[in-house]
Amino acid sequence: MQMRSVKILLPLCLLMLLSTLSLGDSDRHKKDGDEDDDDDRGTRRSVFGEKTGVTQSVGVSTEPLYKSECSSCHMLYPAHLLSTASWVKLMSNLSNHFGDDASLDVIETSKISKYLSTHSADHSSSKLSKKMSRYALTGVPAVRITETQYFKREHHEVSASVWKRKSIGSASNCVACHKQAELGQFSEDDVVIPR
Repeated sequence: MQMRSVKILLPLCLLMLLSTLSLGDSDRHKKDGDEDDDDDRGTRRSVFGEKTGVTQSVGVSTEPLYKSECSSCHMLYPAHLLSTASWVKLMSNLSNHFGDDASLDVIETSKISKYLSTHSADHSSSKLSKKMSRYALTGVPAVRITETQYFKREHHEVSASVWKRKSIGSASNCVACHKQAELGQFSEDDVVIPR
């Protein structure tokens, strides 16, 4: 009974802690049109939401620990592709990370969790992040990007046989078709589906 309570309370406590540490864009929930403009270059904003005029690719990770730990096994997924709630859920069960033990010590977990929360879809100013965040509001936090409503909507025309190609492997291998995926760039104009 106590272990069950810990498993339930730990993610909730982590979510509450991270949400107090995160600074987001004040208009992040403003709905934008569904035009297909997924250019993920964002304007940096001060903590007060003012534009600073400096642009960067939204998906580029500036957290060395996140880079070294997470990209040692898979592509470095841009933090803005999942919501804070999704990252909290994912980081709270690293001992069973999609069938692997990706456990980290408490300090490393906390540092990476803070980075992911601060740069999550609900705290980013990019158009793609706003769409991901808006679609994330539809239910239980997804821990796989491929489970998000936005991903499903954007990839509905891709058949299961395409995902199974040796050159792709699975739907989670974004860089197979989106060569700039680790930079957070997913424009349909740049998609090349390998044979």
